[in-house]
Amino acid sequence: MLYWTPLAVAAHGKPLMSMLIELCVVVSALLVVGGWLLSSIGQLNATGYAVWLIATSLITWAWLQRQQRTTNQSAGCHWLRLIRRIRRPLPMMFLGLTLLAALGAVLHPPANLDGLNQRVPRVLNWLLANRWYWIDPAPASFNTWPCNFEWLSAPLILFTNTDRWMFILNIAAYLLLPGLIFSVWTQLGVSRRVAWHWMWLLPTGYCFLLQAGSVYNDAFGAVYALAAIHFALRARRSPRGWDLELSLVAAAFMTAVKPVNFALLIPWLIAAAPALPRLLRRPIIAAVSLAIGALVSFAPTAYLNQRHCGDWTGITIALPTDRFEKSNAPEALLGNVIFTLRDNLTPPIFPFAGWWNAHIPQLVPEGLHRALHKDVGRGRDELRLPELQVEESAGLGLGLVVLLIVSFVTARPAWPRIWRWRSASLWLSPYLAFLAYAAAMMIPTAARYLASYYPLLLPVWLMGTGHRWVVRRNWWKWLEFAAMVVAAGVLVLNPARPLWPAVSTSSWLYRNHPNNALFERVHRVYAAYADRWDGMAGVRRALPADAREIGLLVCRPASQSEASLWRPFGFRRVLDLSVNQATAIIKQHRLRYVVVGAELGASLVQNRPFSEWFADWTADVHGQVIATTHSQLLAARGEATWYILRIQK
Repeated sequence: MLYWTPLAVAAHGKPLMSMLIELCVVVSALLVVGGWLLSSIGQLNATGYAVWLIATSLITWAWLQRQQRTTNQSAGCHWLRLIRRIRRPLPMMFLGLTLLAALGAVLHPPANLDGLNQRVPRVLNWLLANRWYWIDPAPASFNTWPCNFEWLSAPLILFTNTDRWMFILNIAAYLLLPGLIFSVWTQLGVSRRVAWHWMWLLPTGYCFLLQAGSVYNDAFGAVYALAAIHFALRARRSPRGWDLELSLVAAAFMTAVKPVNFALLIPWLIAAAPALPRLLRRPIIAAVSLAIGALVSFAPTAYLNQRHCGDWTGITIALPTDRFEKSNAPEALLGNVIFTLRDNLTPPIFPFAGWWNAHIPQLVPEGLHRALHKDVGRGRDELRLPELQVEESAGLGLGLVVLLIVSFVTARPAWPRIWRWRSASLWLSPYLAFLAYAAAMMIPTAARYLASYYPLLLPVWLMGTGHRWVVRRNWWKWLEFAAMVVAAGVLVLNPARPLWPAVSTSSWLYRNHPNNALFERVHRVYAAYADRWDGMAGVRRALPADAREIGLLVCRPASQSEASLWRPFGFRRVLDLSVNQATAIIKQHRLRYVVVGAELGASLVQNRPFSEWFADWTADVHGQVIATTHSQLLAARGEATWYILRIQK
């Protein structure tokens, strides 16, 4: 992603928008290709990256020069036009929300458990070894998940020695969403006036807005999904430039951001199909594009998965059959639809969540309850609702869903006319992609995973001349304004990055009203999020100064903050252990210190009480407990206990 991407908020002026999107795809692809190439020669370090970043900058400069020659206006004219456009109310509100998201990211370190326990540690492992390698021992996600977001964040972590600036990737991607939505939707048949309003509204969906300042990568993939369709539709109309090649690279790139984006290749193929034969006319350029596309796609990860675990998807070791029961397609589809509706219809603030969670889930029929607890959803109450929308589960949000329904009902779209549209397959294919994805595996946080799908699923509901009348109504503009104000409130109250003195205020309220359950809950939530980024600081401080390589034995990733143990980055290496292999790994690596979490379940310790198993295992590895400490990363759970062992030689 462009680390230096400017504030291209309203770039629906075609030359400027196209240039920024092209640069996004080109620079992102070059950085990912650079990561794989430097890794292959063992130069994934500061020197290697410095050389590659210089090469990337030169290629980017050459691309900019080419763009300037092919536009009729100077860059200054484009920026003046951009400034005039963002002075309108909707763009100004969008820009304000973007600045709030960026402010929250600057004030608060990343507190996303996926990032702390997977993305950051796997990058640190690679940088320490100067190359990508199959990290063993480690959770399956360290090796089997695609790497594009990590390859883009690796230079940031390497040169800043912190994960604080990884949010730049998401902020830059977020700024490109309005222009991409406008371009794709108008090419699909949505009125320009309607697209103008929704290009600012859709990015205020909670899954986009809350992730703009985080290190989640669900919304990040939406940029490449839209870019792939954008360039494919342009390539259909005109053979000029590199549209088809850029479309191919963007489509390949999105598959290695999130595996669920694979199904979006269906609408991309339909959009690009008329232009694909054109690749045969330029075989050399086509070969280079295909090679780059292969490197930035899921293909390298698929090859490595097949080589190391015999399954190109990696699901064999990610979801072992002895612990998870696989859903069939109808069950998975039903579950994903329910989870998606649940998270998209939850109010932004729901003070009655406690009552709901205590009563409503009990009404679920037993058969449906069993079906919804398969796959990764096992052990989760399928109808539980949060008090506040958070980035871990948020979808578009109730505000945008209501606005969409009101707009659709009021517009009274002429369905027969829409069905006769010659490109109907383009806006039907995203629904086919959704069915393909939803039937594959049940995901409790399906609403968040669909971030790349929403921009392609919505156009069909906004077609027809009636919508042009709706967006002119004053009452609709007030609803539009209200939806953005509510989105701003969700952003300000976001537990991961609150824009108010949340911890001190909630602590004061709780001290003065100790019997108030709401104040107690608010205090616990904000306190847990505030400490999560360095949740194992107490464990780290208890480690001896010579602990340069340590083992970590824990059963629940949600109960740890592994990146916390790596701090300061580059000083220490953390090896993730499993109960079955811990003893062998300790001897193989001659580990002197091991951190053990007391949350190890009975099923993982031979169905014995933890204290009994821990005493026997400690004696077996000749370990001695030198410190005991506690941490709390999740408000819904109590404090986790950690034991620090010194392994006797």
